[in-house]
Amino acid sequence: MSRNAYLKSDFLLQILADTFEAVHVIQFSKGLVMPVRAVMPLFWNESTLNITRYLQLLSYFAPPSDCEAIMKCITERKVLDQNGNITTRYSWNFKSTANGDSHWYNVLISLDPKVSKDDMIIAFRDVSELENNRHTLTTLKRTSELDGLTKILNRVAIEQKINEYMAQHPGEGALFLLLDLDNFKAVNDVFGHIEGDTLLIETAEKLEQICRSTDKVGSLGGDEFILFLTSVGEEDIDPLLARIIAQLRKPYRKADTQFEVTVSIGVAHVPKDGTAFAELYRCTDIALYDAKHRGKNRYSRYRNMGAS
Repeated sequence: MSRNAYLKSDFLLQILADTFEAVHVIQFSKGLVMPVRAVMPLFWNESTLNITRYLQLLSYFAPPSDCEAIMKCITERKVLDQNGNITTRYSWNFKSTANGDSHWYNVLISLDPKVSKDDMIIAFRDVSELENNRHTLTTLKRTSELDGLTKILNRVAIEQKINEYMAQHPGEGALFLLLDLDNFKAVNDVFGHIEGDTLLIETAEKLEQICRSTDKVGSLGGDEFILFLTSVGEEDIDPLLARIIAQLRKPYRKADTQFEVTVSIGVAHVPKDGTAFAELYRCTDIALYDAKHRGKNRYSRYRNMGAS
């Protein structure tokens, strides 16, 4: 190796040592692992290791899949990314539970043939705080998208996600359903608001069971819900809507009082009736009014009212 190559290598190690808690140089020609910096637990505090011992200790530190990825790089003397492609540097995060402690680590593997074909650098740093903050932000974002009672998407989130889906799948057919529970007020009046809340939660759960991975369900507040159903064939629409109506029917009885909670549905077609949430909502609101006006417990399609 030329003097310039050594200088480049030393400079790289200095940078890594300032950033990572553990920096190891795998010297293939000698079969050894030399720690440049080691302030982490387990084998980081051993002065010199042979590669076999290093790989053995690595299995106690990294999860199986991550350990296997690191081992493969070492045994093949190549830096391989997650797709198996050869590169000069690759980095990822993993969660370690070594010694009963849970920590997130970033691992960086580097081997630049222009500097040295014989030395691979593996560096580790604790990124637990960053990962925990990221997970906290993800949780907070997810929570902010949910209706507080039913735990399905709230109005803002369902509008955003439906608009995003239509923008990403222009021209693709879908159904936009606006659902409103019939006689919901009677539940609150006769059985109390706790029972009313329970009914809303049950309704949301039933709608989620109907949904596939590409479908979306949301709450508009009160007893109104949105269903966005993708890739529904024309021959399947009427049976599907009949099934939804049947599944949401629920009888109530108390002393001499007896009634049923049913559902009325307004239906709009994408893209025929619109390609944005606002216009689809307007169409289904008109269709829903038609279903209610004709006796409830039924559905109406926006451009074919009176279809059910």
